[in-house]
Amino acid sequence: MNWAAMLSRRLFKAGLSIGLSIAVCLHLQLSPLFAVIAAVLTWDPKGVSAVRNGWTRLLSACIGAGFALLFFYTLGAHPFVYAFITVITLAFCYYRNIGKFRAIASVTAIAILPTMAGAELYEYITRVMSTLVGIIMSSIMNIILYKSSTMAPFKKEAKNVGAKD
Repeated sequence: MNWAAMLSRRLFKAGLSIGLSIAVCLHLQLSPLFAVIAAVLTWDPKGVSAVRNGWTRLLSACIGAGFALLFFYTLGAHPFVYAFITVITLAFCYYRNIGKFRAIASVTAIAILPTMAGAELYEYITRVMSTLVGIIMSSIMNIILYKSSTMAPFKKEAKNVGAKD
């Protein structure tokens, strides 16, 4: 397959994931910003890797939003706090070996700060839900659009899981 065809297929998948993420978030009355960020950052070349990495992506988004919530509540919204949260988030992700998804964690932490105004826990929950919508929509699009390359590894993994129990 040539690069132009592959790139156009991946761009179509990204656009469709973003559009569906926005539609689902608006239907659930969530802000679509974090769903769009998650859908863009989960642009994987294969469906299997998107599904495998989905949990780690959600975890990294929760880490970033959690640090934003903690430090916003204790230190307030100051430019140095933004920098501090970014550094702490990146260091924590590196320490916990989530280095591959540091971008999701740090972007989530920085993007959530300006929206927090009095209802921090509510903002945290809605942002994580919005991020989850973006990750799920991107994973679904990867499975649907790359069906031939994703079903065989899924079936193999399912057999391995059944054999281990």
